[in-house]
Amino acid sequence: MRSMRPDPEIRVQKITIPAGRRRIPALVLSPKETPVLATGVLWIHGGGYILGMKEMVHMSRAVDLVKKFGAVVVSPGYRLALAAPYPAALDDCYAALLYMKSHAAGLGIRVDQIVGDGEPFYAETVRYIENLKKSGIPASVDVYHSDMHAFDMMQPDTPLSREAARRFNEQFAYAQTHYFASQR
Repeated sequence: MRSMRPDPEIRVQKITIPAGRRRIPALVLSPKETPVLATGVLWIHGGGYILGMKEMVHMSRAVDLVKKFGAVVVSPGYRLALAAPYPAALDDCYAALLYMKSHAAGLGIRVDQIVGDGEPFYAETVRYIENLKKSGIPASVDVYHSDMHAFDMMQPDTPLSREAARRFNEQFAYAQTHYFASQR
């Protein structure tokens, strides 16, 4: 298990993302050297939108995305459901995604290569954006989600990517069994 302390081999910045009247704290993980048009990864921490914190990014696969592939990772400190009910967390994640798109150059990421990753709940953010579009509300970013990680986008044939996919599928199956158990 990794530590929640920042990896000394990467750069960590604290930023604040404006979202209407509220401000979302976030962490940006990037290579020590300033990235030039790297893949951007919106990292949604786990906890089922009821617990967890943006700092959990330090003990996740996101660190490998930065160190091995030069990605820039943004981890928003979205509002948790106990303090702000649904869809507050999804609003915050969407605001972070829009921020990444509108500030891509300043973050050192490619505007055409922003991907979401993190715990299985990232899929909820994707569905949220799809529902905005279906309801006629302009959603100014397109998203894609699969059961693979951002590793797949960068280096699909590496052993690291295959291992990440295997571990994700195991963890997701476990989460599905327990998270949806009450709905059976």
